[in-house]
Amino acid sequence: MSQPLRANLILAGSAAVIGTSAWVMLGTGNAWDLLFAIVLLGGAFAVARLVVAASVRARRAAIEAARLAATSSEVIIARALADERARLTADIEVVIQTSLEEMLAAANDCVASDDFDATPHLRRIAEARAAGDP
Repeated sequence: MSQPLRANLILAGSAAVIGTSAWVMLGTGNAWDLLFAIVLLGGAFAVARLVVAASVRARRAAIEAARLAATSSEVIIARALADERARLTADIEVVIQTSLEEMLAAANDCVASDDFDATPHLRRIAEARAAGDP
């Protein structure tokens, strides 16, 4: 259960308990009136929470829009290029690491064989390349 939902349920439950207690202490109305009041107040509470949440999101969006409007296009372009370079560098590093691990495994297989004949291993590599597997 998310934190805002939990907080809303606690607040709604507290409001229902307080409303019920006040209703019982005052001794007016019947159970249907009480149920109607709880539903009505719960709906008003839900609408108020939605309005507040929308207001907070709108304020945050306005702050972000102002920040982006104040940033020059050169800075945005430089930041995008730096991010893309970092992503490509990480991708290249993974490809090189994987290739080195495969080459090391192939070399160990070759050395571990009794006849030290590299021909089957080289054929396997050539067949993999011919099949399109890098």
